[in-house]
Amino acid sequence: MAAGNSMEPDIHEGDFIVGKMQSSAEKGDLIICTKDGLVMVKKYIINDDGVMLVSINKEFDPILVSPDSEFHIEGVVKGLICNHK
Repeated sequence: MAAGNSMEPDIHEGDFIVGKMQSSAEKGDLIICTKDGLVMVKKYIINDDGVMLVSINKEFDPILVSPDSEFHIEGVVKGLICNHK
């Protein structure tokens, strides 16, 4: 179940995220990942700076995945069950 507002307006707190478990993703995929012990859903971007995790909500800055980060792709988002009011 989604928590927070970093993926609004597409994903709201309380929505259920349907994902396919896999350890890799394509550039631009919406992924379920862990970074330094935190679970998050972000857009997966690869550019000259490296891997960026991007929120849909423009109020949140992109997160650069540094080489010393503990980062793992857990799956790719395949659907959403809206449960918000």
